[in-house]
Amino acid sequence: MRTNGNGSGARTARAALALALALGGASAARAGDFQETLPAQAEGTLRVELERGSVEVEAHARPEVRVDARADGMEFELNRNGDAFELQGRGGGGFLNLFGGGRVRVRVRVPKRFSVDVRTQGGSIDVERLEGAVSARTQGGSIDVEGAQGPVQLETSGGSIRVEEVRGDVEIRTSGGNIDARNVDGGIEARTSGGNIELRDVRGPLDAQTSGGSVRARFTHGAQGNLRTSGGNVEVVLPRGTGARLDARTSGGRIELEPSIPVQGSQGPSRVEADINGGGARLELQTSGGNIRIRLD
Repeated sequence: MRTNGNGSGARTARAALALALALGGASAARAGDFQETLPAQAEGTLRVELERGSVEVEAHARPEVRVDARADGMEFELNRNGDAFELQGRGGGGFLNLFGGGRVRVRVRVPKRFSVDVRTQGGSIDVERLEGAVSARTQGGSIDVEGAQGPVQLETSGGSIRVEEVRGDVEIRTSGGNIDARNVDGGIEARTSGGNIELRDVRGPLDAQTSGGSVRARFTHGAQGNLRTSGGNVEVVLPRGTGARLDARTSGGRIELEPSIPVQGSQGPSRVEADINGGGARLELQTSGGNIRIRLD
């Protein structure tokens, strides 16, 4: 019995020590605000990897990368290798991590001509006023990009995506939200499993598909692409005088063309294969559960 008592006491002592260490780690993590600045030149790159939290990246006029983070239970590290910068944020230990940690918000400012690659496991991502490529991925939040040059790749598993003022091709994927892109000088590939797609003032080919919403597109130069939905309407606005080779079909609605659109070819209530303004690039429109409308700007 004495031996069992000593074993129980040892276990109790070890548990008390573990509790003290955990509380100490949590206390240190709560004081985890992070600020750091490193010199930087234009044409650099920034990679951000967070275990959780929201991220804001914006351009400023200074030749530096500046990080301001407010976090519970997170530890940060900013490294530089030539013109390449990397910011990492990981759980700081203690009881906070057992319950997913507290609020984490990171703000990064970089020179205007910078490219960024942002990854977070649980939060929103905002990128503003950059003249470089943008890649962003989150497991549980929205993505908002306003201003970029070069390819843009965005993906979220649980939120909406908005893109504006981009020069270059854009690739957008979300499993549970709407897609809104405007003023894009390049092609767009957009996929959502549970929302609407709205593409406005686009100067490039479109490839858009949704399983649970409507698709709306407004071209400003030419009309080319493939717009599809399984559960909504398809609406397209064309510039006057634009030519296209139209292939439109619906299984659960009607096709409506503005009367002033010059069309030559086969026309029916649910299927149209015809040239608009003498023909041009191929424009395919398809819905399984709604109407298709085409009008002029």
